[in-house]
Amino acid sequence: MDGPITTTSFIPKTRLSGSGYRPKGFSLGILVSGFILFVSLVFFAGTYFYKQSLQEEVDGMIATLVITEKAFEPELINELSRLSDSMKASGQILENHQAFSKALKLVGDLTLQETSFSNFGYNAVDKKITVSMSGEAKNYTEAALQAKIFADSEFIESAVFSNLSLKEAGRVNFSVVLVIKPEFIIYKP
Repeated sequence: MDGPITTTSFIPKTRLSGSGYRPKGFSLGILVSGFILFVSLVFFAGTYFYKQSLQEEVDGMIATLVITEKAFEPELINELSRLSDSMKASGQILENHQAFSKALKLVGDLTLQETSFSNFGYNAVDKKITVSMSGEAKNYTEAALQAKIFADSEFIESAVFSNLSLKEAGRVNFSVVLVIKPEFIIYKP
């Protein structure tokens, strides 16, 4: 081995220059990310506290409602409710109540002076009101005039005269069936 021995090393004996990576401050990406994180945290905290305030407000309203409900006395409310239901039912009864006296008054108002009725019959089935009577008129002309008066009345749907017969002294017997309009008979205060 003739010459000087040299050793080689892979580790440099001198200091390397400062050409390596060194951060020089915050980059724009980190700054934007931090801002978004901050805004998200503020928004989360705001919604959390807003939810808490709403819950407190609802709880306060429920407590007020319970106090108010107790002040109204539930027994009185139940009694008034039953009274209201009774009044509604009586209103419906009156609304559908038929005033029989109106039929009598109608027949009385439309009857001629020389005509008389007997055997009065009143029938109301399925809102069809019929009045059947036997009558006596002075003569045939009077009976025809009575039929026309009934037929021309706005409160009578139909008037059917039958069984016309001549009686002593020129008087005429007849039968009549009147169908009265239901809205006329319904009781209205």
